[in-house]
Amino acid sequence: MSDTGRLAAVPGRPAPDEKADAVGGGDAGATFATVGRIPFPVADLARLPAVRAARAGTRTVRMSGLLLRHMTAGDCEGVAAMRIRGWRHAYRGLVPQSHLDGLDIGADAERRRARLASGDGSVVNLVAEAEGGELAGWAAFGPYRDGEARTGDAELYALYLAPERIGRGVGRTLLT
Repeated sequence: MSDTGRLAAVPGRPAPDEKADAVGGGDAGATFATVGRIPFPVADLARLPAVRAARAGTRTVRMSGLLLRHMTAGDCEGVAAMRIRGWRHAYRGLVPQSHLDGLDIGADAERRRARLASGDGSVVNLVAEAEGGELAGWAAFGPYRDGEARTGDAELYALYLAPERIGRGVGRTLLT
């Protein structure tokens, strides 16, 4: 299961198996990122400042008052805490509370560290750091995953924000 899980159809959103060009007004020429199996139209990923910086090996980019940088092993605990807080915030009442209560920051941080250490460089993990060093968001993206088939498309694997940062442009900054 991906970091985002499998999302079911949601009213007002495309079903997970709908074609990408059926989303966002039918712009068949658009580049799409997917969350779970749901495609989302995004700008040409190669032109996004964060993607350009990551591909160029630049360690940091300052945008919208946030410092965007590559995630390090030292960020894994903070990212894990943000992920779990995000799950508990977003899925309260939708996922059994016992499952949400059982999420473990330490175990999740270990999984993040293992994935970060074993990566081949094809997955980019970016964190958005607010003033004072607090993590405000995390995004992971890389090649589109559809079995063994590889295309030139990209996939957004994960996008998490500190719940108190939702609606304040952190996610947009991570994606632009």
